[in-house]
Amino acid sequence: MSKILVAEPHPVTRRGLVGLLREAGHDIAATVEDGNGAVDAVLRLRPDILLLEVALPEGSAIEILRILRAAADETPVILLSSRISDEELAEAANLGAEGLLLKSCPEAIIVKCVDEVSCGRKWIDRMLVPRIIAAQHKAGEAKSLELSLSGREQEIARLASTGKPNRYIAQIIGIAEGTVKVHLHNIYQKVGVSNRTELAMKMENIGAAQVS
Repeated sequence: MSKILVAEPHPVTRRGLVGLLREAGHDIAATVEDGNGAVDAVLRLRPDILLLEVALPEGSAIEILRILRAAADETPVILLSSRISDEELAEAANLGAEGLLLKSCPEAIIVKCVDEVSCGRKWIDRMLVPRIIAAQHKAGEAKSLELSLSGREQEIARLASTGKPNRYIAQIIGIAEGTVKVHLHNIYQKVGVSNRTELAMKMENIGAAQVS
């Protein structure tokens, strides 16, 4: 069976996970309560699996996953959460998280996920799959949109989407007001919108993709 590192800040939940996994025949490499402890323990103990609560003090699960992957650490990671944003889901999937679970799932599902990951497979809670697909599509669409606009067009689009008038945009950027109108016309055509409200919605997608 696998040697598992459990990163969970809540003592009751942590003890429950440890008991559940031991009962299923797995070994516990260690338990930690925060992000710094999780990274240190993974690099020091080299567990077979890291079972990671998404919301940890001193570093979220996504930040920990980024750090480990940047360090070329390939320890399989299972994320466990009561609440996770669509952006976090998409990034966790893109970073190669092997498991994604909701805390509301039955104990048998947690054990099943760990067993599957132990065998080199992935396990994603079926409730999360549609959200991951939608979030990845949104991020991809935003990236495509961003690449289609020049640097100047992106600057004008962001100002226009916040409701700034053409005269203000012209003064800020240092171009003629008529040139702003020409740029906006080109932006609308490239982005596929007809007004500033629709443009604001598109630019909001770009912002979400950059944050994630």
